[in-house]
Amino acid sequence: MFATLRLLFNATALLALLCLAAVLGVVSLHGQELPWEHLALGRQLAEASSIPDHESLLFTAPASAPFDARSWAWDWGGWQAYHLYGPSALRFADALVWLLALAALAAAAFRRGARPFSTAILVAWALLAARTDLSPGPDLFAFAAFCAALWIMEGDFWPAFFGRFIWLGPLAVLAVNVSPAAWLLAPLVLLTLMFDGEASPLAPRHPKVAKTVFWSLLLVCLCLHPQGISSLRSLPSAVEFWALRPEAFDARQGALLLMAFAGLCLVASSWVKAGRAKLARELALLAAFALAALLSRAALPFFLALAAPLSAARFDMLADALPAPLRSLRWPAKLVALSVLLAWAASGGLLALSQADGGSPQGPQQTETFYAQQLLDEDILCPPDWTPRLAWKLAPNARFALDPRGVADPVRAAALQDALQARGDVAATLAQQGVGMCWLPRGSPLALALAGSQTWQPVSFDDAAVVYVPDTPANAEMIRVCAPRGLRPGDPDQPFDATRLVQSEADLEADLARDPGMGVVYLYMAQLWLARGHAAKARETLEGGIRADPDFAPDYARLAALRAGLGDASDIAAARLLYRGALRLQDRPEWRRALAALGPA
Repeated sequence: MFATLRLLFNATALLALLCLAAVLGVVSLHGQELPWEHLALGRQLAEASSIPDHESLLFTAPASAPFDARSWAWDWGGWQAYHLYGPSALRFADALVWLLALAALAAAAFRRGARPFSTAILVAWALLAARTDLSPGPDLFAFAAFCAALWIMEGDFWPAFFGRFIWLGPLAVLAVNVSPAAWLLAPLVLLTLMFDGEASPLAPRHPKVAKTVFWSLLLVCLCLHPQGISSLRSLPSAVEFWALRPEAFDARQGALLLMAFAGLCLVASSWVKAGRAKLARELALLAAFALAALLSRAALPFFLALAAPLSAARFDMLADALPAPLRSLRWPAKLVALSVLLAWAASGGLLALSQADGGSPQGPQQTETFYAQQLLDEDILCPPDWTPRLAWKLAPNARFALDPRGVADPVRAAALQDALQARGDVAATLAQQGVGMCWLPRGSPLALALAGSQTWQPVSFDDAAVVYVPDTPANAEMIRVCAPRGLRPGDPDQPFDATRLVQSEADLEADLARDPGMGVVYLYMAQLWLARGHAAKARETLEGGIRADPDFAPDYARLAALRAGLGDASDIAAARLLYRGALRLQDRPEWRRALAALGPA
């Protein structure tokens, strides 16, 4: 009877926790933007029917910069899937790859001898901690390939002539052509070969031949890759390094805890005789990937994948070595852990986690339409995280200054990054670097700097962005027709000149007639009414803005502030609801503080 209950408990816990990791991972991936930049590169590959000679998306790239073919296999395949079947095919592929990674990690833990409960806890922990650093597309595929390699390394599923090594070679060849991050497979295999004796039960029948085949395939992959050795050399420049500040780890506390737990389990298990087997290999692997994870955010998911099966097996090894009275406490501890998890999920923790980081920041939409309608062909400076979507929408009629790939000339890139932060002589930097258009978030440092500039004029704006062009003869007609007379749309706090309220009102009425569903126009109109001393009209305008554009959070927050200022109990209650509505759409600390200042409901 007890054995049946134990089996049922383990099976239930395993399925529940793995389903949790699967569902939250799929929800998180589904909420992120598609890898638009990779799709744009894949479209170029398909249209050229070959690898282009030069970089064509970045005007700040060196003249000799080759086409970014580091992820050419996924780029081309992803574009074909999108072209034939639409975005749902890519979403389905991402979900499938995530599930394969989960299954591979669980299977690797079982091969190490871990039990179902430990496997479920550690694998779910690792995947939920890794998902914030995994984006759909090549990165996710490389992570899944790494998980599959861990499973293969733990034993043969086809004990043929070459055993596991014959499968690692083709997997590596495929993975490194999909993402440069997959080169992290090489240290995994190298350290395993260094520390695994040829007398190991998992060693292939002909170890020298197997190793030669594996490294030969990697060398062939390196030689046949469109960019060869540059793919490997460019990996460090393509990853985002942490500055090792305490706040850099705030969102990754779960990952750091797992890192510490894995090291603790590894060291503690060395006190047990069985735990000293393969200790040197696993210590070297854990140390190497921990160092990489501390230096580069791109390596953190790979460390977590390595730590999950290792920690599960080592933890069970330690539990088995405990005295009998202590071993009997494992079941109450498991029941408590599962009960806490179920209580947390039932209290809304599951919903909160699924919404915590699944969405992507709001990007420009109406301004994209403006660019296309005006048939513009400009060199654009915009935030690097906007480049992928804009490149997909506008290329080849637009080229960009910056993007996250690290292809741009470092000197020019540094100068333009300073310009985005409004450091130095902004106008001189933009002119020197040949920027033909600035596409910026409202309220960003450069948008504020250009709001009062005499040499740059705003020609379009929407809920997220404002577009500036230089005041040159080539842009004179566009500025005459499109530039507002009294508005400063790049400055959300002072969006108009107080001495030109009549012109500002005319501009806003024209924008409202052109696009009555744009929430920011109502926000600016309400601020105009406040400047004239008509608070009631401002509240009425904001209420209309919420009805017209229910996804624009600042309208909720501004109306909440106005209602809270009235001081009546019903107005305070309404302000609480409005602040909560704003926070559901966009999380801002100042709104949270304002909501807290209103007191409990």
